Amino acid sequence: MPNRSSSGAVMTMASGVPMIASDLPVLQEVLRDEHNALIVPAADATAWQGAIRRLLADPQLRDRLATTARRELEDRYTARARAMRILTSIDGDASRRHAS
Repeated sequence: MPNRSSSGAVMTMASGVPMIASDLPVLQEVLRDEHNALIVPAADATAWQGAIRRLLADPQLRDRLATTARRELEDRYTARARAMRILTSIDGDASRRHAS
């Protein structure tokens, strides 16, 4: 589950728009470069400009990043996804106890 510092990234994942984020470790808990976001060094203005230019020039990249981020949000970070992981864990624990 993302912590409070990465919750902004999770909210952006829900928006359906591609994301550029800094390379802060807390953001890398939920974001992966070229997978669901473009990750750039926090203090490198040239890298930020390059990432913006890439997104502006490449509609397929924009769509892929946004779609992947949204899918991961739904699969991992919604209340339903978290509840399913908890239930699966409980079921697995109960199964192991009965097998012993």
